[in-house]
Amino acid sequence: MRFRANTIIMLDLALCISFHLSAQNSSDPYPGMEFTKEQLKQHVAYRNKLPLVLVDGSQVTALASPTYLNLLSYFPHDQTAWNQGDCGNCWVYGSTAVVSIMNGVQGRQGPLSVQFFNSAYNNGTGSGFACCPGFVENFISFYSGVGYFIPWSNNNASFMDLHTSCGNSTLQPLSGISTAASWPFYKITEGRIGTVVPGQPVSVSISAIKSVLNQNIPIVFSFYASSSGWSSFKSWWNTGTENSICTNFDSFKGSDFGHTVALVGYDESDSTWIFLNSWGVTSLRPNGTFKLPQTLSYNTSPTYEFDAFTVSWYNTNVTIPTPSTDQSIGTGTTVTFTGNCSNSGGQPLQYVWDFGDGNSISGSSPTATHTFYTSGSTVTRKVILTINSMANPMNPTLLGKGLRNITVHP
Repeated sequence: MRFRANTIIMLDLALCISFHLSAQNSSDPYPGMEFTKEQLKQHVAYRNKLPLVLVDGSQVTALASPTYLNLLSYFPHDQTAWNQGDCGNCWVYGSTAVVSIMNGVQGRQGPLSVQFFNSAYNNGTGSGFACCPGFVENFISFYSGVGYFIPWSNNNASFMDLHTSCGNSTLQPLSGISTAASWPFYKITEGRIGTVVPGQPVSVSISAIKSVLNQNIPIVFSFYASSSGWSSFKSWWNTGTENSICTNFDSFKGSDFGHTVALVGYDESDSTWIFLNSWGVTSLRPNGTFKLPQTLSYNTSPTYEFDAFTVSWYNTNVTIPTPSTDQSIGTGTTVTFTGNCSNSGGQPLQYVWDFGDGNSISGSSPTATHTFYTSGSTVTRKVILTINSMANPMNPTLLGKGLRNITVHP
């Protein structure tokens, strides 16, 4: 992630606050959950350790920004289906919208599966069900272990838990979701954008956000409201148009409820931020979006949370043209691999092959061969190619990673 910024760690000013809706009932179209004090304490401790991205005040006028930016152009999807329904997993929807857009920037446009997360996270049941309380860091932790996203279009990967709530179980067992198509990555991390800085001018907070959006990186946004403020926000959502502006949004702040959405752009004609919600559509909001003023009260408590992800994808700069697809082979088969780097720039390169079975080789040749074995059961080996620039041999620079799956049968 290329932030035009300095990175520091500072104390999070967030108070112990509840997150999402508290009471659940079938008549409430926008359900959510309430966190315990211990969960909130752990969340604040986690955010205290995140790198905080700041923008030097001298850069505010120098930052080049368009007059209108909407990253939803990278996210073609059916907004009527982008609806959490009775499930209080806005934290999953907001985060998934962000990584879907980031995947779209790579040329792979379309929604990623929310249902896959619901079905897999904490086994899709109990008090840890995805329709129960959750934070953005839970999303990051889960996918750091999984290492891939799957498309919404996969078999049984569209959202099935529309009418499922906390305390129940997913309606779609994980075993029924196809993972045949997937988008693998080797790293996903979270950063905190520098908006909550005592004494910082609002203009600098705005520029910190724009500096991320201008790199085609969407932002996960969490806000917190009082009971009356939450009711006011829901009413405004139902009655306002997508071009209306919630000018009194700061007055909604409180410690009772909260919500997580995706910040996808801005409009300089009315000085607003553009957000994608996970509440489907209304007759006045056919795109499921809403606008807030850029001049929010960033430093007042409870604070707004702006999070940006870094996703390091396989097969972007580095590819494995031979074999050109994943392979299914018998034990004892030797496979020849060839790697390629699209951004080598004529530098001397180091090719590091990890064959996923405890064996690896490295060298200057883009070609490697390896014999795969298994006994008793079928295994899938993740063959990972890492290409480093050796322009400075004492300090190799990572250029990218490629992945090829080799399934070995007895």
